[in-house]
Amino acid sequence: MIDVRVEPIQSADAQFLLAEAVQELQRRYPDFPANEYHSAEAPGSAFVIARIEGKAVGCGALRPYAPEVVEIKRMFVLESYRRQGVSRRLLETLEAEARRLSYRRIILETGVRQPEAIELYRRTGYEQIPNYGYDGEDSLSVCFGKDL
Repeated sequence: MIDVRVEPIQSADAQFLLAEAVQELQRRYPDFPANEYHSAEAPGSAFVIARIEGKAVGCGALRPYAPEVVEIKRMFVLESYRRQGVSRRLLETLEAEARRLSYRRIILETGVRQPEAIELYRRTGYEQIPNYGYDGEDSLSVCFGKDL
């Protein structure tokens, strides 16, 4: 069973998963900065961890972007736990938490070298939107949005 809950980003499990996520991104995008980090501590933020039999296997974060708009950051699943529904459960939990926090829209950025992420977002009702923010001019970025 996959258990997904809001947990502190400062926890050892959270820090482990975030470090693994950065390593994965650096494998796919060699220029990705090692210190790229987005806090999930600000008001209106949340960090979630997916566990299977108590083991932390995936994570994701919500970060306020604009009034009533939240951004998903650092959604990640350990490679040996992929294709088991963990990403979908993470996404469902992040969406539920966004609604609980009174957001009306979710946006996110992924990359062209992450076809499995693009497929997940499209299958779950996200629509491609123009690139935004820091990555607005990045040809490796693909952005999505969904009304809640």
